[in-house]
Amino acid sequence: MFYLNDNTKWPLQVLLRSIVIDMNALNTRGVTAVIGQDATKIMLTPENIKAATIIFSIVPILLVYPFLQKYFVKGIMLGSVKG
Repeated sequence: MFYLNDNTKWPLQVLLRSIVIDMNALNTRGVTAVIGQDATKIMLTPENIKAATIIFSIVPILLVYPFLQKYFVKGIMLGSVKG
């Protein structure tokens, strides 16, 4: 965060942190958002934003891990010592 002055080059975690901080600074009571033409109202509270950022940061890890699992196991077995 200290070295990247351009916010378009921020990593995902720093961007999500800034979204959570901005939402907390905006208000703590919640914001109603109108979604779609049918005017469905959704209450956006800081807790909802935090939960969404947690899910948004965990999903890429869950999608990539099954494909890379064989390399993790290979590295663990390579570094083990059999006595």
